[in-house]
Amino acid sequence: MPYCAQVDIINLEMTEEELVQLTDDGNVGSVDPVKVTAAIVKADAEINGYCQAQYTVPFGPSSEVLGTDGKNYTCILAHTAAAINKPITGANWATYWTQKGSSGGTWVDGSAYTAIPSIVTGWAATLAAFNLYRNRAKPTTLVDRYNKAMSWLSAIAKGERQLPGVTDESSLPASTTDGMAQEFRKTQYDADNNLVGDVGTMDTW
Repeated sequence: MPYCAQVDIINLEMTEEELVQLTDDGNVGSVDPVKVTAAIVKADAEINGYCQAQYTVPFGPSSEVLGTDGKNYTCILAHTAAAINKPITGANWATYWTQKGSSGGTWVDGSAYTAIPSIVTGWAATLAAFNLYRNRAKPTTLVDRYNKAMSWLSAIAKGERQLPGVTDESSLPASTTDGMAQEFRKTQYDADNNLVGDVGTMDTW
């Protein structure tokens, strides 16, 4: 299951019009889903490459259920189902579910629902957007978010940070029995797509 979807890129990184401009090489006036999918696949692979040092990847999949309003809801935080987190009558349902998806099943009390961590979805949307710009000049805000995401991922690969909200129940630590050290790339770019070196901040995402 992909870590993000086209709607996440639009909601988090750019307008649909901008996405059309980046992908519509045939001038048909619409988003090219093949290019979007390729950008997401590349982003997911890069995230997995860093996170596999501490976690079993890929993350997820995210559970989908039907809410009491008949709409689809996707799990955003792994949990055991209880009345308090039932969408949308539970007092804390919004902590665990978001209204999206297309294949929701019946919500069942006591079930273990899984999720792709929301921070991972954000990273995937950012990295996918960055990929879609290819060699074009990128917005400064996108470059800043990309560099922050890469700083987080590099720190995870080195064991210096952990994914918030991810426990052994949702993603078991990766095996280290082979004793082989892994090397990870941390790249930083400016708005003109120039590599500026192995530097960056550790700001909170």
